[in-house]
Amino acid sequence: MTEKELEEVKVGARQQKSFVVYISCVGKRDPFGEGTEGPLLTCLRYLIEIKGVQFDSIYLIPSSKEASPDSHTEDNAEDCRRILLERMQEVDIQIYPMKAKNPADLKKVYPALRDILANIRCEVKSKVSSCPCHPVFHINVSSGTKQMTDSLAHLVSVGILKSYEVYLWQVFDPCHHPELQSRVQRAPELDLLIQEQILFQLEQLTKQHMYQEAKVLLKQELTVDHIAFAKKLYDVLASHDQWLYKYANNILQEILSSGQVPNFMQDWLQGLASWLKEIAKDTPQAAVLAIDRYYCGWRRLESGLYPDAINHFWTACELALRHHGENIRAIRPAEQITAFELVERIRVAKQRSPLNNAEIVLQGQVPRSLLDALDWLRKIRNEVEHGSRPVEEQIARNAKEVAEKVLQTLGWLTSGNFLQPDIVKCNLLQLIQAMRDSLWR
Repeated sequence: MTEKELEEVKVGARQQKSFVVYISCVGKRDPFGEGTEGPLLTCLRYLIEIKGVQFDSIYLIPSSKEASPDSHTEDNAEDCRRILLERMQEVDIQIYPMKAKNPADLKKVYPALRDILANIRCEVKSKVSSCPCHPVFHINVSSGTKQMTDSLAHLVSVGILKSYEVYLWQVFDPCHHPELQSRVQRAPELDLLIQEQILFQLEQLTKQHMYQEAKVLLKQELTVDHIAFAKKLYDVLASHDQWLYKYANNILQEILSSGQVPNFMQDWLQGLASWLKEIAKDTPQAAVLAIDRYYCGWRRLESGLYPDAINHFWTACELALRHHGENIRAIRPAEQITAFELVERIRVAKQRSPLNNAEIVLQGQVPRSLLDALDWLRKIRNEVEHGSRPVEEQIARNAKEVAEKVLQTLGWLTSGNFLQPDIVKCNLLQLIQAMRDSLWR
């Protein structure tokens, strides 16, 4: 079945239990102009004859005779209604004059049409309140002044008829499109603008590493390239953030074997798959777990979740300290010991630790040894846990510096890790740009 045939099925099938409404401004060419049928009647005839739509209500919006006596189209609207009533006796047809002094003045037209559409929405809602019908709106955006047609499309795009099905239609010149079937087409502008807005929201969520919210956003209807791949990829990242490592690893393996991966993401995803494979093991290495917690903290920091970020940074440090402490025999395996004692044991261990030689300079603080900075982070984390300290961004950033320095000093943290938040973000933004580019081709 072709895309055009699918669209016909889609539009026709949705009318079965629907209350179907036609809305059109009225222009100088309606109902007829220069011996040819105007766009208002053409669009309606196309929907009835070609698409098989059956209408329940029709709303005509002319420029008002009272507000703009020199350029009104109320008489045109009356002529349209008379013609339509001859063809559709059982359909309710109403005229809502647009009371803008100048139908070519956008500042006057936009608020006037906004109020009219709001009134139509309320009226339709009232009509369907007593029956299980779902309103469907078909809107002609080829009649009236340019300011009127542009305002209609924009008002729909910002959600004035939100939650209802809305179709925008444009009518072409019959000289170039003599056949009715090719003369009327879905107006792409609305769909494209809405999808562009969704992709912008996806970009903002991605910059904050809010993958769960991004996953929900991607459930909306998009016709861009890579959409199936993107849904699965964000599922992988959201599952990882929920510590569902095995599930995330399984989904990523499915992605890699599906042939859906864009060429520009192949190398990164192969590296990411290696990382997830390690962390999904029943007993992953301490270094892998510590680095993962550090990256979790980094993402929370960029999302403004500062208390959560500090907890993750401390957990990364504690995992690293315990593993390192066992390696240099500062503590026994599985020995129960407080974080304070752990730091002090490493400080005085016979087998010298590289942590003893490291120093760090944190923003707003004097230079200190890394172990002293670790003890500072331990205290901050405890205060945060007990709710006795407000957490500012700089404290969270200092906590990140401490965790990063610990992992680097132990040789665990290397540049270019495939789950490093800035690398993940860079790849995802590249994907979103590819999706955006495909939208406008």
